[in-house]
Amino acid sequence: MKELLKERVLLSNLLQEYGALLTESQRDIFTSYYNYDISLSEIASNKKISRSAVEDSLSKTSHKLLEYESKLHLLSKKDELNAKFLEGVKTNDYTKLGEYIHGL
Repeated sequence: MKELLKERVLLSNLLQEYGALLTESQRDIFTSYYNYDISLSEIASNKKISRSAVEDSLSKTSHKLLEYESKLHLLSKKDELNAKFLEGVKTNDYTKLGEYIHGL
């Protein structure tokens, strides 16, 4: 259960980073399922497509988003930047954050 939730959060975050690279239909189906928790059947009915077409779209879009991240690393860089910032806030020392930003 915990792994399923982690996967949903990851895919939702990837959609935020790379959603502009998807088609409107891919974005709509993916957002409906992962962000609004609409069932496959409801999405299929709303889009007037088959349930298997919705599943296929979700699968292809998931792979596409994971591929974008494996090549561009935007989400991992954002997470790392956030961690450096929080570390700086805790210690009141932002030198590591500055070094990290300079290294980008």
